[in-house]
Amino acid sequence: MSRCIVLAIYNLLLPIGFVLAFPSWVLKMRRRGGFGTGLEERLGKYDRADSDEIKGGVYIHAVSVGEVFIALKLIRQWLVKRPDEHFVLVPTTATGHAVARDQAPEGVRVIYSPVDFGFLVRKTMRRFQPKLVVLMESELWPNLLNCCDKMEIPVALANARLSARSERRYSKLKSVVSPIFDMVGHVLVQEERDIKRWESIGMAADRLIHTGSIKFDHTGGGKPKRREAFAEILTAHGGGKAVVMAMSTFAGEEKAIAEALMPLRDEVFFVVVPRHMERRTEVCADLQSVGYTSVLRSSGELVGQGPSCLVVDSTGELRDWTAHADIAIIGKSWIGKGGQNPTEAIAAKVPVIVGPRMDNFEPLVTVLVENGGLLRLETTEAITAAVEGLLQDGEMCKSISLEALQVLTTHDGAVARSILALEECFPTRKK
Repeated sequence: MSRCIVLAIYNLLLPIGFVLAFPSWVLKMRRRGGFGTGLEERLGKYDRADSDEIKGGVYIHAVSVGEVFIALKLIRQWLVKRPDEHFVLVPTTATGHAVARDQAPEGVRVIYSPVDFGFLVRKTMRRFQPKLVVLMESELWPNLLNCCDKMEIPVALANARLSARSERRYSKLKSVVSPIFDMVGHVLVQEERDIKRWESIGMAADRLIHTGSIKFDHTGGGKPKRREAFAEILTAHGGGKAVVMAMSTFAGEEKAIAEALMPLRDEVFFVVVPRHMERRTEVCADLQSVGYTSVLRSSGELVGQGPSCLVVDSTGELRDWTAHADIAIIGKSWIGKGGQNPTEAIAAKVPVIVGPRMDNFEPLVTVLVENGGLLRLETTEAITAAVEGLLQDGEMCKSISLEALQVLTTHDGAVARSILALEECFPTRKK
């Protein structure tokens, strides 16, 4: 199928999808505090004159919080190498935008990504005139790619991942997706074994570069750090108990994990960091139904009666909360699908427990399990015995943490390699 036909179909369906999704998007922005943060930028309206924008920088498209953290890690190290480089960091979600605004280095321009209508994308590209567009992980927007292609702006996909499930899906739609992938100049692949997957869906071998994972590279800084304020909260409410932290949990997981930990309530202080902070009321209700009193990080408010636990209902703090955990339990791996990132806990030398659904982090999780660097359980009921065993065996905790760190060293230097590969994508200056 030709690119023109694919784009025509996409642009026919896009307005319909936009209209259908708009009500839920408004509701989501309201819950996440997005209004009043510059959302009009999604429609091409900015708070400064076009002439005040710095042109010719690197435009980094990072949709949500996870991609923003990866982009920030890349930008910080890039600025160490080239302090005069200019960046435009472009999140899509309100939470991603908030993290970017709060943590971006000085001089980095943070804007919302334009809705992927051709006229809005063209307006944004003309405004910033980037010399390179970097897409983080897996975000391929057809009109953005088409606009860059027509304006001769090189595009690279950084920290790219392609699961077996995505490979199968793309293979079935190869005639549709190939024209889209053809507009990506280079793909920076996390795992060398994934190169064959990218080739199977039509990506040319000479466009694929194995760099390792920026997310898993902890040589460039950004490791979890203990914060005095966090320690005070845990001391006040946890009473010196071992901290078991459920990270990036999804609906239903908090209750299931809490039930598993209830028999250990005299030994364990339970900390929950939900993936979406606006679920705080739902999370507290679920925990109360099990018998917990919830302490909200945002207000210190107590919810319910019984053994207490802490609900971290804030954005952008997960990494440093991880440094205070004795055991980490990874969310979206029990009831959800795909799992969440276990490497922050590994970097903090915290033993990690995951559920059976960690597809988004394969083959890393399988390698970790094979090397004894992670506990993968089939059910939440098994958490009770696993946590009890870890609490009673300090040497096993140390062994799991050390083995996991050893596995992650294969990604050391991924940030530096990614920067070098991206600089090779810069357009050649005409003499």
